[in-house]
Amino acid sequence: MSTLKAIFRIFWFPLLVVAVFGFIAILGYLGWEAYYRRFGIEHNISKIVYSTLQLFTLDASPPQRMAGNVKLQWAMFLAPLLITYTAFQSIYFLLRERLQWLGRLFLKNHVIICGFGKRGEALARSFKEGGYKVIVIDPAGTPGIQSRCHKAGALMLCGQAESETLLREARLDRAKYLFAVCGDERVNANIAFAAEQLSRESPCDQLTCFIHIVNRAFHRLLIGKMLVGSRPLHCRFELFNLPETAALALIREHPPFPVVSESQTSMPDHFAIVGYSSLAENFIVHFARLWWENRNIGDTFKITLATANAVHHIKRLHQRYPALASVCSFDPVREDNFEAIVNRTPATAGQSPGKIYVCLEEPTESLTLALELQEKAGSIPVSIVAVVDHLDGLSSLCQSLSKDSGNVGMNIFPAMDRTCGADPLLASIRERLARAIHEDYVLQQQRSGHSVADNKSMVSWAVLSESDRDSNRQQAEHISTKLKKAGLSIEPSTDWREQRFTFREEEIEDLARLEHERWVQERTASGVKYGPVKDKKENTNPCLVPWNELPEDEKEKDRDSVRNLPLLIGMVGFKIVRDPDGFRGKESR
Repeated sequence: MSTLKAIFRIFWFPLLVVAVFGFIAILGYLGWEAYYRRFGIEHNISKIVYSTLQLFTLDASPPQRMAGNVKLQWAMFLAPLLITYTAFQSIYFLLRERLQWLGRLFLKNHVIICGFGKRGEALARSFKEGGYKVIVIDPAGTPGIQSRCHKAGALMLCGQAESETLLREARLDRAKYLFAVCGDERVNANIAFAAEQLSRESPCDQLTCFIHIVNRAFHRLLIGKMLVGSRPLHCRFELFNLPETAALALIREHPPFPVVSESQTSMPDHFAIVGYSSLAENFIVHFARLWWENRNIGDTFKITLATANAVHHIKRLHQRYPALASVCSFDPVREDNFEAIVNRTPATAGQSPGKIYVCLEEPTESLTLALELQEKAGSIPVSIVAVVDHLDGLSSLCQSLSKDSGNVGMNIFPAMDRTCGADPLLASIRERLARAIHEDYVLQQQRSGHSVADNKSMVSWAVLSESDRDSNRQQAEHISTKLKKAGLSIEPSTDWREQRFTFREEEIEDLARLEHERWVQERTASGVKYGPVKDKKENTNPCLVPWNELPEDEKEKDRDSVRNLPLLIGMVGFKIVRDPDGFRGKESR
């Protein structure tokens, strides 16, 4: 049945034409037969068929004395319409590729998606719904993929996305975003290299390239290198990891238990994960970091890891993240050992996990196992979260059926829907840093006794003006420049117990001066000019002066922003390290 549906989706137009043609031919045949009999005209089957086919020629003339022959009248009316419609549709299909090519010439601020798998299709739909024009580049130009691409509202180019020729045809020089989401990370890296080469030939100042890297260690290492890179790039690059993005969203929506210590809580500090994937690994690591940052030293929690080779996965986790041992313990079991997962034995009464996450690769298997766990749990109060790709009819049905299961509830987490959208992917490392900078600014202003009444910039990021957001983004991007001049670099932080980096006093002074100079250039470029008082109407600011003329209290604000850099960098999973061969202190001037 699914095969027939796929064939119909691809060949619906020819099938429709054949069906309508057959209906009109039957009407015509019956009409001509009735006509010949009524007026006693000699005829046979061949003559009737010939007369019927003549109806589909645009120069066919109607016979005399046709009154009362409704079938023939309708056939003579519908046949030319079908031929005209089919002709126009055929011309459109023949010229569609050329028409799309002409349309690409006028595209601007559009989105290019390289790879049209599950991720690429979800991205195309999301950006199309957001009002963007979307071009997809995929090597498999099968009718099925072309039909899905057309249904998603995107234009399609068939070929290898690393091809500079195809990227030119997709008008990379006028695009706003490029997403490389092919299954092979090497292909994604090659796409990034090709985009960088093209941006050297034709500047792409507005272009941001998002490169999908699944390997967590490699992903974070590359981000550290890009944040403090020595080679200037001609377009912005962002690396993203969809399993990590999904894990962060899962923690926000369905946390295992509160990370902030509560004196009166009945929730056990114990959860279970069934299945092991990149999403599961990121979930464990990010939640452990949150726990360590918010709980008292010595507080721990327990994870039941139910999967094949659970002991091996736990060993690798401890090797990669030594700090895990200080915050959590693991209980490895088989994923088909339901009793061990829900702890139904008398010896473990009261130690059942408060939440069970089912993270199998196949969504249908996740739903099946979640329902089985729900049945096995019985009266034990536990919440089950099944991780699937999309919230479709099957997952919605399973969730609604689970509402009548007493103490055991089941929630569906559609990972692809939560991560392959414009908002979560555009919230890059730099964007998160920009938000953290703004939140830190608001906190510092509150400590100084200010409020929104006298400082309109002390609002949340969601309602902050776009110009103020851009200011914070530029400050986040300039972090790399300041750190390089101070002989510092950024590396992924795998052990959050490490002592936080502290700047030397001379480094604080130099970096604060650099930040002030950046701010002066940014404000001046946006049209702000010097004035004795800050006046938004007159667009003046008294701080647009050289560093040595800046009041001490204003200098201290810049120094505070520098002192908080290690904390801000740590919030996105990185740390600042000193380069022994780099410049230091006043040598950075």
